[in-house]
Amino acid sequence: MNWPRKAFEFFISTDRRIPADPLTHKTYLVLTLIMLVAPIFLNIAPDAPSDLEIGGYKLPPSCPSQRFFHSQCPGCGMTHAFVCITHGQIRDSFRWNRVGLALYLFFVYQVIFRIYILRNRESIYSLTVIDTQYFISLAMIVLLILNWGGGLFLGSNGS
Repeated sequence: MNWPRKAFEFFISTDRRIPADPLTHKTYLVLTLIMLVAPIFLNIAPDAPSDLEIGGYKLPPSCPSQRFFHSQCPGCGMTHAFVCITHGQIRDSFRWNRVGLALYLFFVYQVIFRIYILRNRESIYSLTVIDTQYFISLAMIVLLILNWGGGLFLGSNGS
C-alpha cells in the first residue's frame, strides 16, 4: 500500500472519489490533529521573534526554502501563525502568514470530515460532501500560491 501516492493523487487528480481505505482517513486524521495540537506546546521566543521555543529551549529553523534558497515558500511563517492562533493571537497570526487562519480552519474541517468518513464508510458518500472536500482542498492550494505570489511583490507572506 502506497499511501503517500494515494494522498497526492487524492488532492491533485481530477478523480473526486474518496478513498475507501480507512487507513488513509486515519492517517490524515492523526496528522491533522498533530498539526492542530502541537502548536499549543510551542511559543514564540520573546528575545528573537523569528525563533520558536518549547519549554524554554529554542528550536532550530525548519524551513528548507529559507535555508537553502534564501527565499520564502508558500508555507513560510505557517508554524508561527499556528502558534499565534492556538494562543489566541489571531491578529498576530496574519503577520506571519496571511493564509494561516484559513489553513488552520481547513485542518479543523479535515478532522470533522475524516471522522464523518470513518463513521459512514459503509454508506455511499454524499456527492455534496465529496465536492465540498475537493473544492475546499483546491481553494486552499490556490490561496497558498496566491499568498506566496503576493509575498514576492510585498516582500513577505504576512501583512
